[in-house]
Amino acid sequence: MVALIRVIRAMRKPSPKKRSTPSSRGKWPKRGGASLTSRRKKDLQAFLDGAKEKAEADKTESEKAFEEAVAKATEEARGEVLNTAGELVLKAEFLIAAKDADVKYPHDAYELVQTLKEWEDVDIDENGSVVGIDDALFTELKKAKPFLFAQPSGSDIGAGSRGGGGDNSESDLRAKYPALRNFGSRR
Repeated sequence: MVALIRVIRAMRKPSPKKRSTPSSRGKWPKRGGASLTSRRKKDLQAFLDGAKEKAEADKTESEKAFEEAVAKATEEARGEVLNTAGELVLKAEFLIAAKDADVKYPHDAYELVQTLKEWEDVDIDENGSVVGIDDALFTELKKAKPFLFAQPSGSDIGAGSRGGGGDNSESDLRAKYPALRNFGSRR
């Protein structure tokens, strides 16, 4: 742009060989587009053509930079999507395995198992299979967080503190709790 201004200014300045003097009629020569010499017209046209080519080259570089930015953003988005998908696959596989391992609270177990050292071995291999979610992982989880697992069948959580398992017939309860004697008795 600066070069264009210089060319225009140079075209306005009188050449040192020719002096602007009144012509024989007493008028000054005309200035402006109509009085441009053919040489100056060619110079101006060459400059404008060069400026257009440079603008197109700059535009092409801008477009290239834009395309590179789009490709980079696409690659980053693809990576984020793959990471999210991988996390979802790991969670799904863990929840399935947790059901088989009799975990009472599988979603809580998933959050807690990620804090264990053994979780570092869990990954997705190049074939897309999950590796590392096995009995050893659940054994370590059971050692660290036993409350997440179902109690063996036949045991009652409160059995030890209440004496457990006695006959709870109506007559035994009325004998044990005198307040029940007058409540809803059958006659």
